[in-house]
Amino acid sequence: MMDLWERVSPIFTAVDGAQPEIDVENVSEKVMRYLINHFLHESKSVDLGFRSANPPHPEVTVNAPHAVADVVLQGLIVGPLIAETRIDGYTMPMIAMFILSTDQFFFSYQMGEHWTPITVTALFELFRTLKILDSNILISLNREHFNGAWRVQFDMALQEYLNEHHP
Repeated sequence: MMDLWERVSPIFTAVDGAQPEIDVENVSEKVMRYLINHFLHESKSVDLGFRSANPPHPEVTVNAPHAVADVVLQGLIVGPLIAETRIDGYTMPMIAMFILSTDQFFFSYQMGEHWTPITVTALFELFRTLKILDSNILISLNREHFNGAWRVQFDMALQEYLNEHHP
């Protein structure tokens, strides 16, 4: 059994206060809808910062939480959904889901000691759930924030975690 914390803790704690990103691409409608609804309905706190997907990108207010996934999937809005979401009963540190398009987003988080073995495992459980919903989804560390060695370490740890915890 792998020690996930030993393998990936620097990705979450190395530079206190840094805000790196985890890219998520090839996102299906099913995954996008699941994740948006999870963030909206399973979070301790939520902050929305949506903008129109069309220039000049004015700020957009979505008054009906049940409609957020629909307008994102129609390609009408982009932007952050920031939450302290709950995963498997654990409240995660603040994490932002920045929606870039109907099939792409990234998670932005703040590095620091608020990340623990439990919260990192909960995040990997979220990744596992996304992979169960759609095995074609791509999850990787952002190239601008992490060098090749860190990205390889993350990819290997994620694949090993998924293999150990397959449904």
